[in-house]
Amino acid sequence: MMKQIDKTQIFLYFLFLAFLPYCYLSFFANPSSDDFGFAVQAKENDMFHLIKQTYLYWNGRYISNVFIYLNPISYGSFIGYKIIPILIIGLFVSSSYYFIKHLLYNLSKEKQLIIALIFSLIFIHNVPIISEGFYWFTGAVIYQLGIIFTLIYGGIFIKTTRAKSQPYKVIVLSFLLFIVCGFNEVLTLSILLILAIITAVFYKQKLKAKRIVLSQFVLVIIFTTIMLFSPGNEYRESVYENAHNFSHSFLSSLLQTVRFSAIWIASLPLIIATLFYYHLNKKLSEKIEIFSNSFYLNRFVSLLMLFAIIFICVFPAYWATGILGQHRTLNIAYFFFIIMWFINLT
Repeated sequence: MMKQIDKTQIFLYFLFLAFLPYCYLSFFANPSSDDFGFAVQAKENDMFHLIKQTYLYWNGRYISNVFIYLNPISYGSFIGYKIIPILIIGLFVSSSYYFIKHLLYNLSKEKQLIIALIFSLIFIHNVPIISEGFYWFTGAVIYQLGIIFTLIYGGIFIKTTRAKSQPYKVIVLSFLLFIVCGFNEVLTLSILLILAIITAVFYKQKLKAKRIVLSQFVLVIIFTTIMLFSPGNEYRESVYENAHNFSHSFLSSLLQTVRFSAIWIASLPLIIATLFYYHLNKKLSEKIEIFSNSFYLNRFVSLLMLFAIIFICVFPAYWATGILGQHRTLNIAYFFFIIMWFINLT
């Protein structure tokens, strides 16, 4: 028993050690592009005025629009700017553990922590663009912070639907959903798709808490509408000449879906994790109902979601601007891809 505990502790030690290079890189992070513009605006304007103007004339990100103006350089702190990536990494690992803790509730805390650390490392190592995901403040608070809140929401969602429903838990869950949907368009659309599938599963299988799930689906439709049909989004899209070209957007998104799914499936860390998961899944299927029932999904729906999540994260950029432009939206896609990959393995 002592030897087993020692091995687990040693493994955990090396997993934590693997995060040090990513934390070290934060000391080389420096503000760039939008950081300066938002910092100047934050210094010269009232926060409420900025949030209102951004929503009306640039985008519908009603939550991340608050964070972008809280850049440390707005307060003259370049050291604070370099510390933010470490905080983001720490919050990502912590929220991953919180999610895994509620999903794999029958496992020991040590195993939950190991799985959370491996999940976090796979994401950080293979994320499409790590610089804009963790080391560029503006990109980090719009996309990575959204992922962090999504993990927290996912953990509370699992906890709420498993336990006896209590009104205050549903209120907290709904408030978190409102926050998650306010970060960026691709995250909101991904949550919309996932909650649509979950709602269908709950009603088809006649699972308890189906009304709570339905309420979340109705709310995500409302929050998606607030985000996508904001005056700012409409104004922003009018700036691009090639926007709203459906055939170009659809075909380009399909090609990018094939491209990124091939890259991610061929990734060595994911392949290694897949081999380990084969044995882990047997134990999970014996202890946790959702695993023994393969998440109540048939193979076709599960496989479709794996690729649909990438398409959903690519299409909005092509539709709104005519080009993909940057890969930070794919960070969201990769996050959900990893989760859907292991659901498909199940």
